[in-house]
Amino acid sequence: MPAGTALQVPLPMVNIISGGLHAGKKLDVQDFLAVPVGADTYPRALEMLSAVYWKTQEIINERGYVGWLLADEGGFGPSLQSNEEALELLVAAIERAGLRPGEDMAIALDIASSHFYDPDKDTYELQSEGRTLLAGEMIDVLDRWCERYPIVSIEDGLAEDDWKGWQQLTRRLGGKVQLVGDDLFTTNPERIRKGIAGNAANSVLVKMNQIGTLTEMVEADVLV
Repeated sequence: MPAGTALQVPLPMVNIISGGLHAGKKLDVQDFLAVPVGADTYPRALEMLSAVYWKTQEIINERGYVGWLLADEGGFGPSLQSNEEALELLVAAIERAGLRPGEDMAIALDIASSHFYDPDKDTYELQSEGRTLLAGEMIDVLDRWCERYPIVSIEDGLAEDDWKGWQQLTRRLGGKVQLVGDDLFTTNPERIRKGIAGNAANSVLVKMNQIGTLTEMVEADVLV
């Protein structure tokens, strides 16, 4: 970092509603997160996130779901009717907290698509909605969500070995939102190189516990 450059605290992304393996697969999407894009300080960011979290519980209870059920990572785990209902509910909570969707508070998704991808059929099985989608149709769903809701980041939007799908997803949404490869890259330098060469994803989640050595983690970090 150049001398005189001010240190910046990373913007927090907090899990508000959970599905997938974190919440008994009541929803297919693993995490619906709030991102305080309009906060000018870290304390203000936490204040905004806290407000949205508790307003989410309030709305869950009002709609007749169980608002005290929590998933593995602390997000609420209600049995909603669809994945999109979670997005609509989160926007409602943002507004009830007195914040502007997309300006004060945005949304990030961890789809964790590998968990509902069928490699034998090359399809995505949205069991909570009773739908089977091809990669292109899954991309259509994500694109539509990005048009309707203030989504700024999508993690693992497609399965970890669906490289062609990831290329299509990146061409379609890479100029609009952050497309994060977690399961796709697993902090593996070789997989990251493949992603860069093939224009698959535009962001990498770097985690030491995925690759096992500091040397490989640093190499992965240098690549990105």
